[in-house]
Amino acid sequence: MIGQKHRENPSDGLRSDRGSVEAALVMIPTILLFLGVLQLSGNVLSQSVSSNQVQGQISNLALLGSSNSGISSQSPSQPTASGPQTVSNEPLVTQRVPLPGGGYLIVGNKKELAPALSPMIIGHNSYSSIGIAVDENP
Repeated sequence: MIGQKHRENPSDGLRSDRGSVEAALVMIPTILLFLGVLQLSGNVLSQSVSSNQVQGQISNLALLGSSNSGISSQSPSQPTASGPQTVSNEPLVTQRVPLPGGGYLIVGNKKELAPALSPMIIGHNSYSSIGIAVDENP
């Protein structure tokens, strides 16, 4: 058996390997990066969709002159509450500001809660969407 290579069973190499730390050192930062990017992209998408919806509701309010369901009107003289609020399902709050030449400037504000796609960002996941339109009806 001189000159012959010793063939060992491939499964013997797997049994002798007790594992390494390298896999964990690569996988943990990769998973954290993936979750961070997922949370960031989810927040950006949620904010852009919410701002488009608010702007659409305000534009419909200015064009049609009637409030849709779920839109509550607030006079400009009423102060807004500045304390902590629950922002899960708040309605759209609108303010009508009279313009000097006639008509109104309609400003809508809606507070939203960003979706929690990953546990990477804790707290401060609320944002506000604002829409502005001009109502030229007298």
